[in-house]
Amino acid sequence: MSRATSISFLSVQIVAIFLAGCERRESADSNGSQKLQTIIIQDEKLEGSPKEIVAQLNRLAKKYDQPTQEGIAIRFDPAVDGECSSMSIFRGGEPLSNWLKAVCDSCGSKYRVDGTNIVIELVPLSEKRTANLETYLTNGIVELCREFRSKRGQDRFGLGEQIFRLLPQSPETSSKEVFSGTIVTYDYRSPSYKLYKKDVLVLLGEPDRNINNQRFCYSLRPTGDTYAELSVEFGEYDYAVNPFLYWK
Repeated sequence: MSRATSISFLSVQIVAIFLAGCERRESADSNGSQKLQTIIIQDEKLEGSPKEIVAQLNRLAKKYDQPTQEGIAIRFDPAVDGECSSMSIFRGGEPLSNWLKAVCDSCGSKYRVDGTNIVIELVPLSEKRTANLETYLTNGIVELCREFRSKRGQDRFGLGEQIFRLLPQSPETSSKEVFSGTIVTYDYRSPSYKLYKKDVLVLLGEPDRNINNQRFCYSLRPTGDTYAELSVEFGEYDYAVNPFLYWK
């Protein structure tokens, strides 16, 4: 067999192996997608953090995967904060996919089928941004943010206070006194002006804590006994809806 023939034969083998691998992966993905629809979880009430609820769903997936009771493995991508909140889900006779969507909605995530695993991962940042951002902002925030970025890792509480007052604010729609405090609601669709997530990253830099792309948190006093943080909230929107200033 000539050298050219040997190389050609090897190439055919490599292609065949690659195609066989693709077929196995597609088959595994198809099986995973199918299980999300065929595993029907009956009347159950789940409570806890998204991470705790996923652990419960993994157990229930085995219980209701009849007759094999194999279930399917659901896991978080490391970038997702599975402890970000507490939630309660009650559904009856619905497929696993519906339960999983509720978990994803609670922590700004989406899921994808990876063979026999389901991976919960962050929704990518929107590419929306403000054209000519520094020209668009005329309230002095650009200069303050430039200094704010330069003092990362230092005490910048004073700068954080000034920037907090200049960030977009959503109008208050109601305020009600209750036993535990005050419940305030806002019109998040009408902030004082629009700053997209990409805009906030340009102005303030990378956050010290990124909570599922729904909240960017910036440390203001990283050392000493006091703690302070500037938080820019997005929630389900691709623009800032409210800032918060924490200290203790």
